[in-house]
Amino acid sequence: MPPDVHLDILRSLLEGSVEMRYQDPKIEKAGASRKYYRIRPYVPTVLSDGKIERRRKDIRLGWCDEITASQAKALKQATMATVNAGPIVIQSQIQFSALAAKFEAARIPQLGAATQEKYRAHLKNHLRPAFDAMRLCDIDRPAVQAWLLSKPLAHATRLDLRNLLSAIFEQAKAWKLWTGDNPAQGVDVGRGGAVREKRKMSESDVARFLAAIQDTRVCTAETARVLALTSLVTGLRVSECLGLQRRDIRDGWLTVERRYRRGDLDQPKSQKSRRRRFVGALADRMLALSDGEWIFRNHHAEPLDDRDLQQHVFRPAATAVGIYHAGFGMHTMRRMYVSYQVEEGASPMEAMARAGHTNIGTTMLYLLEDSGREAAVGARLMARFEGGIQ
Repeated sequence: MPPDVHLDILRSLLEGSVEMRYQDPKIEKAGASRKYYRIRPYVPTVLSDGKIERRRKDIRLGWCDEITASQAKALKQATMATVNAGPIVIQSQIQFSALAAKFEAARIPQLGAATQEKYRAHLKNHLRPAFDAMRLCDIDRPAVQAWLLSKPLAHATRLDLRNLLSAIFEQAKAWKLWTGDNPAQGVDVGRGGAVREKRKMSESDVARFLAAIQDTRVCTAETARVLALTSLVTGLRVSECLGLQRRDIRDGWLTVERRYRRGDLDQPKSQKSRRRRFVGALADRMLALSDGEWIFRNHHAEPLDDRDLQQHVFRPAATAVGIYHAGFGMHTMRRMYVSYQVEEGASPMEAMARAGHTNIGTTMLYLLEDSGREAAVGARLMARFEGGIQ
């Protein structure tokens, strides 16, 4: 068992200094039912008034039944080398600002481009203004609960904030910077607000929408139409569509090898997102869009930007034929793909695999209600129980 304070990291987080004296504490055995090795050096501790005072600190070296006395001695030497080298601070005194900065520098770059953008915005606009001046030990569950419920934000955003704060504390545990409870874990974020409408387009709606797409400063009409069709018949995410290259299309099939989003080229979202999808004759239209590397590109031969597509291509076309609503966009095509899969006989588990989802719950959220089909089923049920209804 390593020392419960990760000393080299903690030392870098402490601002200021305090005079240190060389120490060589003896190794003790402690514990009631199960013994462990410990040392008790004096450690600079930040008090509530900001002053630093030397206080004795219990540092566990390991369980007596798991490590030998020689190993305990080696751990003590390594620990005390750091203690004697300069100032350190106990975990509870770490400022959230220091932990958030470390998390942003070390962990966020490992995430996908969209998640990086979202997390950095949440840190800058919400988490850091609320907690930067607080010590970790001052951030408790009631404080997090009250803060979240006071935010006039969408339910999904409050969920994101809670999950990000929880992830920061979990990472602090992994870094040995925090051993207490996670104050954000399981905190209630309040009731959800109105859910964006999710309408299903009929085949006629799709045809009218595609016909309404025009050449724009973003791309040609054919590029936008083929892009929309690709999402409709494959269920690819917009970033997966925009990441397609000529080499990914062969013999009527496409393979998802990468994703592109706003200048960032990345691996697929998950292992299940690496998949092959049949496109048949649509493959010829895709390859005919350009002779360059990227399939869906702008007038400068660069991959398209999803924001430009939504604002200047898809929204105007949907508005022109009267099918635009809040939430309409490329993701509408992906939701329809999942619904069409189930209508054509695929099981929800098969639809999940084909959409590249990692859990069935997400897939079920994508299923769109078909009012015509509901009416037909309702009529059949009415007929079956006609005697009892009249």
